[in-house]
Amino acid sequence: MNMIYAKVRRHVYILSELKYAILALIIICLSGCSLGAIKKAQSLLPGKSVVVLPILSDKFNVQHTGTTVFSNWQYYHSVPEWEINRYIVATVKDLIRTRGKVNLLDIDISKIQASAIRDDRFLAAITGIGFSNKQKNKDMLTSLGKKAKADYIIVISPIGSEDVYFGSNAYIKPGYGFYQKTTFGIKRALLYAGIEIAVIDALTGDHVASTYMFNHSSLSVSGYEENDPLIEEKINRDKPIIFEHIKNALELELHELGMLSSNW
Repeated sequence: MNMIYAKVRRHVYILSELKYAILALIIICLSGCSLGAIKKAQSLLPGKSVVVLPILSDKFNVQHTGTTVFSNWQYYHSVPEWEINRYIVATVKDLIRTRGKVNLLDIDISKIQASAIRDDRFLAAITGIGFSNKQKNKDMLTSLGKKAKADYIIVISPIGSEDVYFGSNAYIKPGYGFYQKTTFGIKRALLYAGIEIAVIDALTGDHVASTYMFNHSSLSVSGYEENDPLIEEKINRDKPIIFEHIKNALELELHELGMLSSNW
């Protein structure tokens, strides 16, 4: 399995063996968040108390882009048994325990988490403009922050990507899963996980900074088919790869935002 870590919307690949100092600079330059916001997060977060709120769904995306639009298809397969958000929290806890610069608070997030997962624009409403539910979502986060006595809420959400990998005009669905491009019978495929981390002020609900990664690996074994009878077998096979992509994204993004010390 050839694993490549890349930023969204760019033909730039970040190899895992790069040292963190160089890596952080590359990420900042390519990130959707400005250098100023990243610097601000790096100065504000160390020593502060945070709550982690992951809001990924349990949908494993399966998406195919064909030679023509008539051969495109997509679906998702529910994987609640993966407990993807529980895995994210456990991974963040482990990273902060060993290298953390912040104090991670333990509080029940199930109610707000369920509401945020149902709203696929929960984070966009906070970080963007023109959303009618902007204040409602901010109020939900400040309420959580007040209850936890937190300084910041760390929202971890799914992101997608344009298909810069195989050169189509398709949009790869946010989250994690399988993407395949077929051109005149030639198939190319990847497994991916797209993760965005946003820092939200727990007192005001204002957005402080964000960063994102779209990690993927080429798939050389049998891919997924439409109405695939082997879907369960393939998903169990690919789960460790998806989890590794998520873990790597979390580690690099948390480090970029100033919540982890360097590991070198």
